[in-house]
Amino acid sequence: MATSMDIILKRPNKVYHPGETLYGAVLVSNTSKGDVKHEGVMLQLDGLLSVQLSPRTQGLIDTFVNSPKPTVLQSEMVEVCKPGRLPPGQSELAFEVPLPLSTPKKPIYETFHGNCINIHYSLRATMKRSLLTKPLVQMIEFIVEHKPADATPPSTAREFTLSPNSVSNAGERARLPQFSVTGHIDTHNCSLSRPLTGQVCVERCNGGVISSIELQLHRLETCGSPAHFNTPTEVSEVQGWQVCDGDVQRGLIIPLCLPLPRAFTCATHTADNFAIGFQVSLVVMFDNDHIVTESFPLVLTR
Repeated sequence: MATSMDIILKRPNKVYHPGETLYGAVLVSNTSKGDVKHEGVMLQLDGLLSVQLSPRTQGLIDTFVNSPKPTVLQSEMVEVCKPGRLPPGQSELAFEVPLPLSTPKKPIYETFHGNCINIHYSLRATMKRSLLTKPLVQMIEFIVEHKPADATPPSTAREFTLSPNSVSNAGERARLPQFSVTGHIDTHNCSLSRPLTGQVCVERCNGGVISSIELQLHRLETCGSPAHFNTPTEVSEVQGWQVCDGDVQRGLIIPLCLPLPRAFTCATHTADNFAIGFQVSLVVMFDNDHIVTESFPLVLTR
């Protein structure tokens, strides 16, 4: 291809807050010997909210029929270059695009990639050319995060205890060894910029062997009004961490320090037509393939 195009943002991490301006450049590479004629270079900022019902709760056909169309959160168009010619070599076309502040009528949600809910923001550059030549199109995604709150959320430790009494099925409970796993999460109001911390301790395990202890972070995606009691919620695993491998020394306090993944988490949020929440689960696995799980909600904040 004689002509190609790319979009470069000045911020390497591509993270922006509402109200900031995106600075960058459209790079046009012309490998031909002559000038390239064009009908202008336009840059469009798009923000889309996509809510798709889960096939597991609605069925495959109902998912495609009943899922709402993507909601346009933001759409801004700027002219980067007027119609003209670009010389051979690389041309750098600078641009600046403002990201509006979030308002009740036009909210700006944080970037989120889930199974049912997707919130993404992108820049799309288009170079229009002659009638018989396809336009050049290039797109790049950037991340939107809200600014951290000035006030630190209250730290409330969440203690947990796993034992045979944690299992509601009497037949399953009878096949488990006599064990006790205790610990706590330092706070259930967790900042996304800090790791999830706490500790876990195996007090006793008689009549069996623990093969592994894991922590699992799950996202809870509600498609529809959270106020309706029958609105389905999709639960899916975001990330798992193996805390212990093999049988664990009794009474040993094991610290927890687990970073939260940026790409698949955001601040806990509830809107009129969707909700995004999170929970963490402690999973104890035994050598006979029995599993005991304890889950509790997390409130993620900036």
